[in-house]
Amino acid sequence: MPKRRLHSKKLNICKFITPQPISDLDVIISEVNDKNYVEKIGLSDCWYMFSDYSSGIRVLWSGISLFYNSKEIKNIPSYILSKLSNQFPFDGFLYANNFQLSLLNLKDNWMKVKFYVFDLPVKFKKYSERYETLNKNNLQNDFVIILKPILLKKIRRQVKVIASFLNDEVKKGRNSILLINKNNIYNPFINKNNIRINNSEAFVGTAEVISYHSGLHQNHKKLGKIKCKLSNGKLFYISKGFTEEEKNMYIFDNTFIKDIKKNTTKIEVPRIGDKIKYKYSKISKYNIPVDSYYSGILH
Repeated sequence: MPKRRLHSKKLNICKFITPQPISDLDVIISEVNDKNYVEKIGLSDCWYMFSDYSSGIRVLWSGISLFYNSKEIKNIPSYILSKLSNQFPFDGFLYANNFQLSLLNLKDNWMKVKFYVFDLPVKFKKYSERYETLNKNNLQNDFVIILKPILLKKIRRQVKVIASFLNDEVKKGRNSILLINKNNIYNPFINKNNIRINNSEAFVGTAEVISYHSGLHQNHKKLGKIKCKLSNGKLFYISKGFTEEEKNMYIFDNTFIKDIKKNTTKIEVPRIGDKIKYKYSKISKYNIPVDSYYSGILH
């Protein structure tokens, strides 16, 4: 088989293997109806609204290899590689409808997996230009699915549209939707131009915090996720739902929490041993929460 070539000079492809954070801001649907809050976070601009498949595996296709957390995924079946473009990189999620996908069970389930693509990791281009490139080049097949967005203008007037779309997603087992600003410039380290909107009617659970973990790359001095234990002893991670202020309250030594900053702004953050509340969309077959996000300390 001839070596795959990636036309990086023509597309100015982002050479970072780590995809940009999906969102630095998580909100719930009721907040979108708050005029002051909407103006504060800039929701008056033009946005693309997508289904959110982030409960799957976030991967980046470089045009040659498939990467997860900067590491190449090995032993991909040849029939899968044949369906991936050698001219265009992809940013998206590997997702399976009927079970929680992980790297551990991926190798045995390629036939059941789809690659839901929502971005083209190309530097210096606005998201509207990147998506147009994705959309016009007929890149979709039975494995690669180019997500179709709904274009939103003046979001405050379209809360019902957002709520209806989110409600449809919840019925399909997904607990959130994704909004991407049309002027978003691809940045693999920070992303303040994407917003994840969560379903406020999600299930509520409680768990004990047993460890903290830092974010990746430039976010290595911020909280990335917490490891929690359920009453049945099962362990899982929560990475969504934390504000930037909460993420910055932790002092890290390498990837481990060293201390918590003195609280001068009355920001309350969970400590190891604390019981917390979280919301989630469903329970997986392994009896752990899916699409979970932090919602506060249990007092």
